[in-house]
Amino acid sequence: MDIPTTVSQTVGQLLDELATRFGATAEHLYGVLVRQAVIHGWVTIVSAVAFLALAVLGVLAFRWGIRTGQASDWDGSDMLPYFAVIIGAVAAIIGGILAVAGFIDGAARLANPEFWVFDYLSKLLGG
Repeated sequence: MDIPTTVSQTVGQLLDELATRFGATAEHLYGVLVRQAVIHGWVTIVSAVAFLALAVLGVLAFRWGIRTGQASDWDGSDMLPYFAVIIGAVAAIIGGILAVAGFIDGAARLANPEFWVFDYLSKLLGG
């Protein structure tokens, strides 16, 4: 049994079935899914830029908290530097991780939207 041929035939059958349900051709539906993959890629890249901005703001808040805390000898009278250090570090780490993941996923979808369509359809098939 040739697995790629079987999967290809199954995906083709699924496309035909979905196209029949939506009153379109399989080629049209495939084109729509490819365009959607590109749109999703761009949305992911924009989201990654937003997370990168969050990471930069986190680093700035962290640095401000350290500088301000050093100037006040961390005597506990002003809690804002403590919160800035903690929240800034968390925002920088989480924002950085999400930005990297977003850039990787978005670039992959933009570079090969057909693979996203195949992946999406194979998930619909349960495999």
